[in-house]
Amino acid sequence: VGHEDAKEALLLGLLAREHVYIEGPPGIGKTQLAEVAADAAGLSRFFYQFHRDTRVNELIGDATIVREQTPDGEIIRQGVRPGGLLEANVCVLDDISRAPGEALNVLLRMLNERKYAGTVLPLRCAIATGNPAREEFFNEPLDPAVLDRFTLQVSAGGLIKGANWEAAAKVVRQYCNSAAAGPAGKNGVAGFSATQWDRYDKGLEVVEFPEELMQVLLKIMTALVSEHGLGTGHPSLLTDRTFLVKAPRVMRARALLEGRTCCIEEDLYVLRLLTRFRIPESVHDRITEIIDKVLEEHRENPPPPDQVGQGGGGEGDSKGDPPQSGRQQHQPSQENASDQEKTKTQESTLASQLVSALKYMKFFLDSLRGVTPQINNDPVNIEGAEMLLKSLSGSLQRSNADLGCNAGGVPRQWRPMRCLSEAEDADVVALSLWCSTPSPLLPRAAQRQRTERGGAMAIIRDISDSMSRPRQEYLLARCASTTVRAIVELARSSHMRVGYTEFGDQSFKHFTRDSGKEFFTRDYPGIQELASNLATRGSTHYQQAIREVLTEFEKVAQHAGSEKRLHAVMLSDGEPTAGCRDLKEERAWAQRLKVCFHTIFIGTGNYPPVLARLATDTGGRRFQALPYYASGRVRVVDVSQEPLMEMPKWDRWIHGMSAW
Repeated sequence: VGHEDAKEALLLGLLAREHVYIEGPPGIGKTQLAEVAADAAGLSRFFYQFHRDTRVNELIGDATIVREQTPDGEIIRQGVRPGGLLEANVCVLDDISRAPGEALNVLLRMLNERKYAGTVLPLRCAIATGNPAREEFFNEPLDPAVLDRFTLQVSAGGLIKGANWEAAAKVVRQYCNSAAAGPAGKNGVAGFSATQWDRYDKGLEVVEFPEELMQVLLKIMTALVSEHGLGTGHPSLLTDRTFLVKAPRVMRARALLEGRTCCIEEDLYVLRLLTRFRIPESVHDRITEIIDKVLEEHRENPPPPDQVGQGGGGEGDSKGDPPQSGRQQHQPSQENASDQEKTKTQESTLASQLVSALKYMKFFLDSLRGVTPQINNDPVNIEGAEMLLKSLSGSLQRSNADLGCNAGGVPRQWRPMRCLSEAEDADVVALSLWCSTPSPLLPRAAQRQRTERGGAMAIIRDISDSMSRPRQEYLLARCASTTVRAIVELARSSHMRVGYTEFGDQSFKHFTRDSGKEFFTRDYPGIQELASNLATRGSTHYQQAIREVLTEFEKVAQHAGSEKRLHAVMLSDGEPTAGCRDLKEERAWAQRLKVCFHTIFIGTGNYPPVLARLATDTGGRRFQALPYYASGRVRVVDVSQEPLMEMPKWDRWIHGMSAW
């Protein structure tokens, strides 16, 4: 029942020999789906559930100690008895989001090169599952390098939260029937074997990828980079490996699955299975529209005939006929037509068998459509946005915490072994010699350390009525909304938790659907959805919002200590018109907590002294977003090095009296 995207991704992964990643909350059948697909393939399989203390040998086989006599003396080295990933064709890696860095480093290389210690692995496809990076699941986001190893990426979710009661009733009826309760495909698909998969591989190599389709694929990449700002400086994963090498292979696998020997335009839509965690949520949710638009433009303005084809014309071209897209452009020659037709029929039959096996699997819940943020329908063009994000990114990276001892960390130095239970991390040679001649002094063991990842960032946004200027266009509010969403993406790439608050004449501290009562969260789509709201209200009151944010930072500091990265970004279009104007106490409070405030002034004229002082005293950066009302664009400049403008004493006195 459901999980159509996940089923399609698994089929394409098995056919294209690519790896698949399925993410979703616990209890929705991710693991069962992966296991049944692995069993249905009829190949040797390996299942492993990651935990915080996973060791490399649990993945590749048992560790052995080998002693060799040489003319120069005895050599003691560590060996491996092959097992697990080294011998399996299909691997199911459950809860990969809990894997420690040491295991992931070895795993990444094996997934990418399909080799270990110079030996080629029989690995065909690795299917990984993981939980979302939310506070309630107690795990951190996967590193981009890990995500990029999994070509196909899908998100899975549930029927209950999706309110799909018709499908939910179907699941209940299925599982109340004892005959239907067992997992399907446990013994594989009838007739499937390593030989059949070899035939699939040979069939995949003859599937053609037309030159015209390649041009469309590159136009889609161009649209993502130029129109949606995913180029240099953006943390998206539009890698050459995935979209220039892997994507065409997956498209050819889809063509083979449907019994075709040539890719057509419809195969481009498999890109939605590659972009799930590689690009921002708001862009991924529109990937089908983006492909539609590019295809429509391509049909209206096709490339010249001499630029289309596989080799630019020759004896094999039809007599004067214009090039055609799809299957008609690539018909097989007469002498090979019958053989190819026979092979295509056999491959289509095998594909149908696999589809049938997966179709009748027993799943609990439907596929997750994802959190769809309310996208700003008219995003403002911000010149210098890349500079802003690059500067903020540098500030975040420079404040990384020091290494700390952690059982799930990476071995970095040696220390005395405290007990025999730490033998796994012991120096192999020293342990072997100690076993030969035991003594009270234990051999040395590896000290595992881990860099504190993440940190916390608060975003404080001005939503006072002055942000609605000009009244008909809301240029300042749109600028703030667009900037906040870009900063959230930056926080995502830095694995930081984000808190979001708005202020007018009052402070509005927001909590997302998934964050519960926690102010700082990794529910990035939820924060972006909140930031898309352009409504304004009231006057400008800095103090209350800043104090509420510092109170939340106080909780973080008490729980995690002073080594946690603490940052705040404040956006406003002017000085406060209510509350304390100089924020002296708040600046001292931020310095004590080591909270770094970065301020963005949206407007023309002089930089507000209180915003400038807040950034300078806490070690943050200052930016100014200059609006151009006539053209509807905004230019961002870094003014961190410009001198501060002090507020005149009489002006302070007047402001203080009006507040009193």
